[in-house]
Amino acid sequence: MLRSLCTLALACCLALPASGQAQDPTPDPAPSPEDRWQAMSPEERQALMDARARFAALDEAQQARLRANLAAFDRLSAPEQAMIRENFQRFQAMPPQRQEALRRAWGRWASMPPAEQQRLRRNYEILMQLSPEERQALIGRLRSWNELSPAQQELLRRKLAGD
Repeated sequence: MLRSLCTLALACCLALPASGQAQDPTPDPAPSPEDRWQAMSPEERQALMDARARFAALDEAQQARLRANLAAFDRLSAPEQAMIRENFQRFQAMPPQRQEALRRAWGRWASMPPAEQQRLRRNYEILMQLSPEERQALIGRLRSWNELSPAQQELLRRKLAGD
């Protein structure tokens, strides 16, 4: 379902004007839906019809959520929209296993209590303030920690606490 939503969002994004285009102070009237349809390639038409069918298959709550997400996207600045498009393209270029891993990670993040999300954001900000060398050293130590058994971790905790 997420792939369907992403495809629909991409189709909507493709319909938006490119952010780098110069804006005429007296814009032409918006082209009619028929004109926009005629301007599309057969592949674009098929992709849009497929996205429409997937959207129609969603329940009302999912459709409402997708509409709200699109409205929020439309309110973003051009650079923010461009960043989202770039991230989406990078995601689409990933192997399916990596995409699935990211979906699972997002699911875990979305199900976390807000306080836990905030704690992780703060930790990430601290991590990003470290130099690349310090960051790599810390990540190496964390990997070493994770390789320890729970009993070894507990023993090390006690040693560090002075017990």
